[in-house]
Amino acid sequence: MKRLLASLAIALTLASCSDSIPQPDREAMVRSDLATIVAALEAFRDVHGTLPQALEPLVHPDGEGHHFLPAGTAAIYDPWGHPYVYERTDGGYRLRCLGADGAPGGGGADRDVDAAELAAESPAAR
Repeated sequence: MKRLLASLAIALTLASCSDSIPQPDREAMVRSDLATIVAALEAFRDVHGTLPQALEPLVHPDGEGHHFLPAGTAAIYDPWGHPYVYERTDGGYRLRCLGADGAPGGGGADRDVDAAELAAESPAAR
């Protein structure tokens, strides 16, 4: 319950201050957040041999004291205050931001950003 309330407080805080962040900065924040979360997911998998069921375990130390994201981080929420969408798939996962509207699809500020697309765009992937 405490974790749920803390997550809700973070989301509300982000939503209340997100209007002051310019759109290009939000897009850069999404890219940075997704890269950070991907690294945390891979570290979790390295330690535990499996992926977490949700992003929430990444922000709290596990039973062995491992931290995958800084405690209390807002990194599992996008710049508009919506949680990043994480889904486990056969053999992996899908991580994405649904944009300003928090709904699938859209263009401009509402455009979805998928971590897999960002990985394909990176120079290291070429």
